[in-house]
Amino acid sequence: MARKSTKITLAVVFSLVAAAIVCLTLLPRLQSLANGKIDEALGSLDESVYSITGLRVSYDYIELSSTDHIAMHGIKLYQDEAGATGKTRRNVISIDDLRLKFNIWGILLNKPQDLIRGIDLEHLDIAFRLPEDNEPLNKIIKYLFFEPVEYIPEFLLNIDDIRASLVTTASGTSGKPGQLEDRYLIVAPHFQTSTLSGAMEFSIPEAKASGRVPSILTSLDPSLKVLLGSGQFSADFKTVNVWVSPDFTQIDVKGRLAASMGSVAIAEQSVTVKKTNDGIEAELRNGRGL
Repeated sequence: MARKSTKITLAVVFSLVAAAIVCLTLLPRLQSLANGKIDEALGSLDESVYSITGLRVSYDYIELSSTDHIAMHGIKLYQDEAGATGKTRRNVISIDDLRLKFNIWGILLNKPQDLIRGIDLEHLDIAFRLPEDNEPLNKIIKYLFFEPVEYIPEFLLNIDDIRASLVTTASGTSGKPGQLEDRYLIVAPHFQTSTLSGAMEFSIPEAKASGRVPSILTSLDPSLKVLLGSGQFSADFKTVNVWVSPDFTQIDVKGRLAASMGSVAIAEQSVTVKKTNDGIEAELRNGRGL
């Protein structure tokens, strides 16, 4: 039984989080949904999501619009936090609209690998804070990358309007908590994942990444600190395509990248990364360099 052991990209992780939540919490209940037992089918949704992610879940309403289509609206995965006025909810993952298309024959013939056909998400917002969200983030990564994989269902996942952020807080050189705050942000108008070919394929027409990493400057030579500025960086990705073999032993990544940090800039270049049993190969070309 193959095990997932390679972190592909941050964008892939974020998309798989959404896909896993759908597959692992809704799919076991589709038989009940098909029979119209919506209340019964969704009664343990919160506990299922919590066991996988460490986050609680809420949603506005659910539609069973046909025999093969389910829509969920206003989905929130959140942390309960104690405040001066009592507990408050901080949303970690939000999805405005989720539409799930399933194959009724997969239910009737008891073939879970044929159950799901398509997942469409609109307005996916992911906002992790560390160390506050250490537990849910570790649980999600462990489940996605280190749990045994029995099979990969064949489905097509489309996500429109993605915003994923990560904020980490650490002590500065003076030892004061919260002095240094590293910020990372990825924004993409569209993301697609497909397993219809047997392999896992990811496509990102364009995406922008930005952030601020002041903590990396604390141990650098003063001349390098001047070169890198405040630690602010940005990167533009175009036509990124990722292919992962069914046994996760081979990964191919292709795309175009332009990036900058301080006074250092990389002109747009073609990026190729290949991972096989023999190791990892990476190549930058077709650009003017640094």
